[in-house]
Amino acid sequence: MNRECIACHKQAQYTIRALQLRTLHVRGMTGEEKYQVPDDKVLEYGVCRECAQKRLKEHRTGKSGRKRTIIFAIIALAGVLLLFGAAQAGALTGQDQLVRVLRMVGLAAVLCGGAGFISTAKEAGAERKRLSGMSGEAALEECAWQVFLDSAPKEMGEEKWSLTYIPVNEKTLATLPGDLMILYDIQPGVAKEVMKKIGHPKA
Repeated sequence: MNRECIACHKQAQYTIRALQLRTLHVRGMTGEEKYQVPDDKVLEYGVCRECAQKRLKEHRTGKSGRKRTIIFAIIALAGVLLLFGAAQAGALTGQDQLVRVLRMVGLAAVLCGGAGFISTAKEAGAERKRLSGMSGEAALEECAWQVFLDSAPKEMGEEKWSLTYIPVNEKTLATLPGDLMILYDIQPGVAKEVMKKIGHPKA
C-alpha cells in the first residue's frame, strides 16, 4: 500500500508502526491527576527516504545539535544582557531594588541557559555517536522514526490530550514491560492493555 511521507507528502519508503497513547492532565483538589487511553489499534504512517537522509545528515554534520542548543544560547545571552543592564541601571538610577531583581533574573537566565546548552550538546553528541555505530540502513530507519515524531500531532481535542507514540518494532517487543512503562511514561493501570495492543510477548 502506497503511503505519503508525513513530513513532505512525497511517496514514503519507510513504514512506521506505532500505537498512540493519549494522556490528559487534570488538576483537582488533591493535586494533578493523569488519565491515559491507548488507541484502538496500531496505526501505520509513512516517511520518505529523502527526509530520513536529511535528518541523518543533520546529525552527522552537527546541524541537529546546533538547532536544539540555539534556544539555550539565546537565553544565556539574554541573561548576560540583563546583568549588564543591571549595572547600567544601578549607575544611572541608583535604584538598588531594581538592580537586585535584574541581577537575579539575569543570573538565573545565564545559569539555566548554560546548563541547558551543555546538556543538550552532550545529548546531541551521544546521539551522533549512537547513529555512527549503526549500519547505514538501521541509522536511516532510526532517523525516519525521528522525522515521524517531529511531524506527528502532539495534542488532540479541546481538552488538549497530549500524544505519545509507542513504536511497534522488534526492539520494542524485546524490551521488558517495566522498562517500556518507564520509557513511555505508561501508567500501571493501562500498561497491560498497551502491551496486548502492540503484541508484546509478555502481555
